[in-house]
Amino acid sequence: MSAPSNKGTLGVIGGMGPLATATFFELLVQHTQAATDQEHLDIIIYNMPRIPDRTGFILGRNEESPGPLLSEYARKLQAEGVAAIAVPCVTATYFYDEIIKSTGANVINTIDEIAVHIVNRNAKKIGLMATDGTITTRIFQKYMVKYGIECVTPDEAHQKLVMKVIFEGVKAGRDVNMSEFHSVAAHLKDCGCDAIILGCTELSVVNKQHGLDPNVFVDALVVLAGASILRCGGKVKF
Repeated sequence: MSAPSNKGTLGVIGGMGPLATATFFELLVQHTQAATDQEHLDIIIYNMPRIPDRTGFILGRNEESPGPLLSEYARKLQAEGVAAIAVPCVTATYFYDEIIKSTGANVINTIDEIAVHIVNRNAKKIGLMATDGTITTRIFQKYMVKYGIECVTPDEAHQKLVMKVIFEGVKAGRDVNMSEFHSVAAHLKDCGCDAIILGCTELSVVNKQHGLDPNVFVDALVVLAGASILRCGGKVKF
């Protein structure tokens, strides 16, 4: 039997967290240039919240790596014949090389896509709001340096506020203290940043709920949605 060939189908490894995945699906629909149902992408979403905590593993707080499960779901989506795979969890980019080595799947690299987006905005110095796991790995710096972009992270006190927004706010299903959020943004602007990356998909939920200024904030999920649509042969509506 020949392999399935849904060349335009997007695969999504989600559930990290579930609300961010739901937001990503909505962005895919909103940003696809389509006049009928049939002009939208075919999308297969694996919402798998049981994938081990990415930040916890990176920081050594838990021993179970998310890598094997991420690779397992990538293989399952390959078997479904998807054209590309999106992972709406920025911290999971830490496992990108492992997934590619294990599966050879066409996984979209969210951070690399953000770097290209930053270049197109002509920003040279950007602030980063992300999880402790992402900050610790310096994975954004790894990609940004290739494009000559300086990446600034919050000081210890403001990084604690970012983690509070992500884990005690969005992931816990509670209202976010926006004064704390904006204090982090002001801190990064004071450092001379041209733009601020919402480098955790839970922060994309904050953007959806509060309508942050797109001239200041670069939303990781918005960038990933656009890249996913293009990778699967669709047209992006801005």
